[in-house]
Amino acid sequence: MFTFMCAVLVVCIDVSIICLVRAYIIKIQYVISTAYVMFMIYYWIKLIKQLLNFSTIQKPNMCRQFSIHGFAVALKPAPFTGTYFKHWQTKTVLWLTAMNVFWVAGVTPTGTIAPEHEKAFREATVVFVGCVLSVIGDKMVDAYLHM
Repeated sequence: MFTFMCAVLVVCIDVSIICLVRAYIIKIQYVISTAYVMFMIYYWIKLIKQLLNFSTIQKPNMCRQFSIHGFAVALKPAPFTGTYFKHWQTKTVLWLTAMNVFWVAGVTPTGTIAPEHEKAFREATVVFVGCVLSVIGDKMVDAYLHM
């Protein structure tokens, strides 16, 4: 939308310059029509509104949608290096909860379960283990590669 506004503004300025040059060459008085002036003012105001949104922290309404996936990506903790375990653990639990896979932690299905629940449990377990391995430091991953 912003590029469209800039293109319209450039075209309008270009047309204005061509008309002024033409009027100067022909040596007649150049009269700008009211409709053309209203058109220019309308798009100038729209352009200024767009510039205010893009040049500050403010975002236009189309950019304000925040998905769960984006939230989970923003919550991903740094890899665990061996220090500040409680901080890392809390951040990791929050991240896994946002990804909707923390429910498989420490749960082993007992008895018979429906095939669709078993499939969901297996898929969530794979995602859970992959996520945990991705946030453990490289030195500690070797111990968990057999999983």
